[in-house]
Amino acid sequence: MAALTGTLLDLRAGERKVALLMGANYYLLLLFYYLMKPARDSLFLVELNPHQLPIVYILTALVAAPVTAAYARAGMKWRLHRLILLTTVVLVLNLIVLYWLIPASSDWVIYFFYSWVGVAGGLTTSQFWLQANGVFDAAQAKRIFPILGLGGIAGAFTGGEVTSFLVQNLGLQTQDLLLVSAAVLATAGVLGWLVWREKAVAQEAIPE
Repeated sequence: MAALTGTLLDLRAGERKVALLMGANYYLLLLFYYLMKPARDSLFLVELNPHQLPIVYILTALVAAPVTAAYARAGMKWRLHRLILLTTVVLVLNLIVLYWLIPASSDWVIYFFYSWVGVAGGLTTSQFWLQANGVFDAAQAKRIFPILGLGGIAGAFTGGEVTSFLVQNLGLQTQDLLLVSAAVLATAGVLGWLVWREKAVAQEAIPE
């Protein structure tokens, strides 16, 4: 099976486990985002007026700017694997807090959540590709990055279907999707950590 996978996906010995972990990670990150998007849109349209969307677009840009700047500063002080882990933990905790805040139906919570989803989606995707560039060299990237992209496409494609299944078949409320998304994001974080560990093991195995 490993040989067949390596042949089909052009993965060589020593690359397969890391590449498949990264592909699964990207799948989960896009699944997380496409679980959050319908939850965000549903809450906004139910609680607020669609005509207020331009306001929230501006708010998202205003929130994204300081977050990006803070992340860049943190990147100069922290090693990438620790920064990604810390960011993932913070985002998961954010979702848990938002899960408890949203029932209050305060306008500011809905505005914040809408902006949060956009910023979190961009941040997690950017982190993934930073990690991919840190894990694979240029030659590997040419072969492996398209495979990782397939994982992301699958996550985006199935995100809407998973959301529909959870809401229509399991009876979950929109608010409950936040906890599901937190679990998905936490799992992606674990896979990301496993990638770093596998990379470290592979480097230790290289003879000096």
